[in-house]
Amino acid sequence: MLAQGHNCKLSVTTFNRRMARRDAGVSLTVLNGRIALVMGCIALWFLVAPLAASAQDIAVRLVNAKSGKPLSKIRVAMSTWNGTFDIHRPPLPNKETVFAITDAKGVAVFHLPQPIPKHAGFEIGGLRDFAGCWRLPDLSLETVMRSGVVADYNESKCGKLRTQVSAKPGEVVIVDKKLTLGDQMRQEIP
Repeated sequence: MLAQGHNCKLSVTTFNRRMARRDAGVSLTVLNGRIALVMGCIALWFLVAPLAASAQDIAVRLVNAKSGKPLSKIRVAMSTWNGTFDIHRPPLPNKETVFAITDAKGVAVFHLPQPIPKHAGFEIGGLRDFAGCWRLPDLSLETVMRSGVVADYNESKCGKLRTQVSAKPGEVVIVDKKLTLGDQMRQEIP
């Protein structure tokens, strides 16, 4: 109810002005909140970006020895360690193993731990999926990062390569022959 002597139209106008000022304040507050959120995200990006850029990856590319085509959907294990890994001279260094699956291009990507370990070793596929045409003796991650590495290929065991392979910096290339069911059965027969 309005008190006597007050003009109703004036009260509504006053009310509308007050609401407009309040809404403008709310809008400004919301706008300031959005600006603060954007600025916070930008600041966070500048803090996190150098950390992401310092992380290094290794790509392992698998190539079929018979066809020269990529080997996709193959499980690859990468083990990393520091020091000498010799089972005849304990204690053995701590070894960290991670797994990845190759994509359609035959590439599996591994994120290296920090600090980067001195050595790495790889295993591909299951127990009897491949002929074992390759060898990577004393693989240094520093060499992989600097120039890339192509695993030694045993031509006498797996036949002549159909294509030449090369590695880019940060890449390990492994050429192997996938065993057929007949090959696997022949391995089982003594």
